[in-house]
Amino acid sequence: MITLDARYFRSPTFSSYGACEGESSTILGEAQWQWLEQELQKPSEIKLIASGIQVLPPLHQGRSKTNYCAYGDGKTFNAAIASLEETNMSGTSYESWAEMPAQRERLLRLVQKSVNEGKTKAVVFLSGD
Repeated sequence: MITLDARYFRSPTFSSYGACEGESSTILGEAQWQWLEQELQKPSEIKLIASGIQVLPPLHQGRSKTNYCAYGDGKTFNAAIASLEETNMSGTSYESWAEMPAQRERLLRLVQKSVNEGKTKAVVFLSGD
């Protein structure tokens, strides 16, 4: 069981929550990312990953991408969405990892790596909202 703290190090998602950080936006902070990588390398049959915000839904298409603090110049933001092949999908309008697509892509790629390397057979995300 891996429990993520998606609040303490989290950058603002919209300018009404604070100064936008563009491509530097983070959900976990670098220390927690390193810890997560180590946890995902531990062998297990199944990994449960808990996050207080939704992980799997793609970015909500009901608002302009430029409204998101993580948008910056758009290159990293759009590349992360394209990399996961979700350009024509719309997710939840509620708070989610998708508000920072590069962070969400990093999480999903780390999980996939754990599966590909045989460190686990299955991953289940438990999330809020």
